[in-house]
Amino acid sequence: MVVNTADNRYGVAQLIVAPTLAEGANYTTIASALTAASSGQTIFIRPGTYTENLTLKAGVNLTAFDCDAFTPNVTIVGKCSATFAGAASISGIRLQTNSDYLLEISGTEATVIDLINCYINVTNNTAINYTTTSVSAFLGINSCAGNLTNTGIAYFVKSSPGRFFILSCRFRNDASSTTASTISNLGLDIQTSWFLNSITNSGASVQINNSVVFNLTTSNAATFSAQNSSFSTLTTAGTGSGQFKNCSFDGDTAPGISIGAGTTVTLDNCYVQSSNTNPITGAGTLVLNQVGLSTATGTINPTTITGIVNYTGISRSLKQPLFEAVLSSSQTNKTGAGAEYVVICDTEIFDQGANYNNGTGVFTAPVTGRYLFTGKIWVTGCTVASGNQIGISTSNRVYYTINQRPASASDFTCTLTTIADMDAADTCSMSIIVTGEAGSTDDILGSGAATNFCGQLIA
Repeated sequence: MVVNTADNRYGVAQLIVAPTLAEGANYTTIASALTAASSGQTIFIRPGTYTENLTLKAGVNLTAFDCDAFTPNVTIVGKCSATFAGAASISGIRLQTNSDYLLEISGTEATVIDLINCYINVTNNTAINYTTTSVSAFLGINSCAGNLTNTGIAYFVKSSPGRFFILSCRFRNDASSTTASTISNLGLDIQTSWFLNSITNSGASVQINNSVVFNLTTSNAATFSAQNSSFSTLTTAGTGSGQFKNCSFDGDTAPGISIGAGTTVTLDNCYVQSSNTNPITGAGTLVLNQVGLSTATGTINPTTITGIVNYTGISRSLKQPLFEAVLSSSQTNKTGAGAEYVVICDTEIFDQGANYNNGTGVFTAPVTGRYLFTGKIWVTGCTVASGNQIGISTSNRVYYTINQRPASASDFTCTLTTIADMDAADTCSMSIIVTGEAGSTDDILGSGAATNFCGQLIA
C-alpha cells in the first residue's frame, strides 16, 4: 500500500520509508520511494533493516537521523547503484554488503555521490566499486565509520578518473584482511582519518594528511604525498615519486620503507621504526632531511641517498664528506736526510662521498667549508735521525708540526690534527720530513693502522 505523498508534507520529509505504513510512512521499501521521488526530494528512512538493491537517482537523497547509522537503527543490506549525471547523498545509514558491492558508481556520466555520517559494514564483499569513466565524477566519504569483518575483502576498488575524498573517517579492519583497496586512475585524498586497510596505487595520485593508513604500495608512474600521517609500511615500484613530511613508519620486523628502482622518495622530518637490519631498503632514490631511525644498528641501503639521518637523537648525514685510509704495506728508504715524502694511504676504511683518491693519497673538497684533518705516521729504522716534521698540505696553506726523535729510539710516531679552510675542488695530502740521517734510509710502517690519514667536513 502507498499513501499519497502529500499526506506527509508536514513530516521530516515528503517521502518516508518504514517497515510498515503504521509507523507514519508512505512507503515500505526504499526502492518504491526512489521510483516515486523527483530531483530535489529527500527520502527519510525510519529504523529497520532493508534488504534491497537500489538504483539511486540524481538529486534524490537518502537519509536517516545521523545517529541511526552507528546504533545501528537504519541498515541497507544490498547494493546501491549509481549511473546518472548529477548528485545525490546518503546520510545516517548503515550500508552493508550482501555478497556484492554496497555502492557501485559505474557508466560514463559525471556521477557525484556523498556518504555522510554513514557506517560501512563490509562483511562478505569489497564495499565500493568506482568505475565511471567521467573525469568529473566524484565520491566523497565524510564523517563515516566502517569495519572489515572478513578476510579477502577491502574497502574499495577505484579505476575511475573521478576524484575520491575520505574525510574525518574511522575505518577499522577487525578481520586483519590483507586484501588491499586499489586505485589505478587519478586521485585519492585521505584527510584526518583512520584507514586500517592496505592501499595499492598503480599509476594514480594519492594524498594523505593527518591520517593513519596501514600499508601503502605504489607502482607504475604513481605520485603520492603525505603530511603528519602514520603508516605501517611504504613499498614503491616504477617511475613514480613521493614526498612525506612529519610522517612515521612502523614496519615491525620488516623494512618500514622499500623503494623500488626508478622511484624517488623524499622524507622530511620523518621517523622509521623497524627491527629489520635495513629499516629503509630498495634500489631507488631516497632524499632525506632529518630522518630518524629507531636504532643505530640498522642501515639504509637504497641505491642513491642524499640527506641527514638521526639515530636516537644523533644527526648523521649519509653524504657528509668523511674518509679514513691506512697505509697497507711498509715503504722503505723514503726519508731521513731532509727529503719530503708524500705518504699515500692506499687502503680506504671508508670514504663517504668518494672524495679521497687512494692512488694518490689526495682528498678533494666537494664543497667550500672548514675541514678537520688528522694524520699519523709511524717512522721506523732510524739510526741517528734527530728531528721530524709531519705536514698536511692544502691548496690554501700548509700545516705542520716539528718533533724530536726520542734518544736511541729506532721507531717513533708523529701526529697532526688541524682545521683547514678549503674551497670546492681544493686538495689535501699528508707528508713527512725526517732529518739527521746520512740518506733516505728511514721507513714508513704500514702494518695495520700504524699510518693513517682521515678527514671530514665540520662546518
